[in-house]
This record gives sequence, C-alpha cells and structure tokens, in this order.
Amino acid sequence: MFLHENFWKRYAMMEWLLIETTAESVVSVLNFVALIYLLIRMRTTKMIHKNLRALLCWIIRVIYDATIYIFALSMLFMAVERIVATLAIRNYEQHESNIIALSLVIPQWILSVSAAIIVVISDIHTFTPQQDHSCSSIYYHPALLSGIFLGGVIGFFSFAVVLFALYQYNSKGYTKPRMRSLNIRYQMAENITTLRFLVPIVASFGALFAASFIIVLYIASNVKANTQTTPTLIREFFVYEQLYNLLGVTFTLLFITFCIFLHTPLRKTLEKDFGFSKRRENNYLAGSCQDTKLMRQLSCQKEANIHFANLQADWSQKGR
Repeated sequence: MFLHENFWKRYAMMEWLLIETTAESVVSVLNFVALIYLLIRMRTTKMIHKNLRALLCWIIRVIYDATIYIFALSMLFMAVERIVATLAIRNYEQHESNIIALSLVIPQWILSVSAAIIVVISDIHTFTPQQDHSCSSIYYHPALLSGIFLGGVIGFFSFAVVLFALYQYNSKGYTKPRMRSLNIRYQMAENITTLRFLVPIVASFGALFAASFIIVLYIASNVKANTQTTPTLIREFFVYEQLYNLLGVTFTLLFITFCIFLHTPLRKTLEKDFGFSKRRENNYLAGSCQDTKLMRQLSCQKEANIHFANLQADWSQKGR
C-alpha cells in the first residue's frame, strides 16, 4: 500500500514539474525578446555610463552562458541517469533516495555557473567606452566558442545514439516471451516510456546546436579575418549573433512538445483533460456493432497498478 501511494505522489510531482517547466519556458521566451530590446537600446542610449553598460553586459552574459551550459550538461546527465536505470534494472525502482539526482544536479550547476563567470572575467579587459560594443563572447573568443560548439554537436549526437541503443535494449527485453520478475518488467516499461521522448529531445538539441555551430563558425571566420573588433564589425554580424541565440529558444518549445506528445502518460493526460480520448471512444462505440468485443492495450500505468496490487496480495498472504 505504501508503494502504491508513493507511486501516485511521484506522478503528481511530475504533473507539477510539467506545469513549472511550461511556465519557465514561457518566461524564458519573453525574457529573450526583452533581452534583445535591451541590447539594441543599450547600444544607442546616451544617459547611461560605460561602467553601468559593461556591468549589465556581465550580468546578462553570466545568466545566458550558464543557462546554455546547464542545458548542455542536462543532455549528458539524462543519458547517464537512464544508463544507471538500465544497468541496475533489478533494484533501481526500489531506491527512493535522491542521492543520484543530487550527485548530478549539484555538479551541473557548479560547473555551469563557474564556467560562465570565468569566461566573463576573462573578457573584462575587452569592454571599451564605445557605445556599440557587444555582450557576446564570439568577438573575443572566436576559436574557443567554435570549439565548444563543435564538441557540443559531437557530444549531443553521441548521447542520442546511446539513448537510442538503450531504447532498443529495453524494447527487446520487454517483448521477450519469458519475461523475468514483474518489477523488472515494470522498470523496463518505465525506461521505454522515458526514452521514447528523451531520444528526440537530445537529437533535436544536437541538430539545433549544429545549426548554431555553422553560424558561429561563419562569424568566427570573419572575426579572425579582421585585426580588431570594431563597432562596424559588430553591427555587421548583429543579426547572425541573435540568430544562433534564437535557436536556443526554439529548443524550449520543442522540449515541451516532445514531453507532452511523445511521453505516453502525459499525452493520455492531455487527451483526458481536453476530452480527445473520450470523443474518440464515443465515436468508435457509435460506429461499431453491439456484439463487438472491445480490446484495450495494457498501458504502463495500468501495469504499474497490477504490479503494486500483486505486491500487496503477496504481503497479505505472507502476513497470514
């Protein structure tokens, strides 16, 4: 009974997490639009001192760069978490401790924020009294940024291949005629459901990162061709600079779409909330004969209920 209640508590937490992520994504899109406006106006505003302008640039750079690094490391750590769930498939479900999550999230934030601060500190000497300077590091570290994007493209597609291999492994094991214990079958079903949307998420992030790498490489090649970074050069590539930033916001929308429509429990919840599933079932019943025997495919959620019901029955028998 305790495991059954704990399962539904975790499911309710996932729903709240989805709501929170959606709200944060909407705010991120609005913040990105406001950030572009701020940068454009900051380049032409007269009643602002150069020190305040440079300080705003540093704050924006730390927040933006740290966010990109956190997203990138999230792709890696999601792959690591599913690898652990697959290798420790016999007892992964039974562990309620959040040690694994903390061991991944804490280094992720420390590394991301530290890297963003270090890069900004290294750029302090590059800020000049000119009003037309840029907050982007592409003009001051073209080779470094190109290398980071290239490594990201290779890494993200590698993570996608690893996750796809895990998906194939769990799918084949789940369909074996002689399946092992029910808890292993439940964990495989959870892995399949999760990997079904993690694979396209990581692959799409890698594809957008590849497009960003092409833009960054184009800007970097032109920056290297010039002896120094001038306001004219920055104005010339301002549109390209914002374009590769826009791809990051595009991924936010893709992330929400993949989570809802490729994760079976979330999609079924969406259909139930908006009545899509009920209307389809009513239409099917209206067009079928009364003798028709309706068959329903067993979902992972229903299989989880069977799993916990069997455990409760087993405990009841042992208690006697």
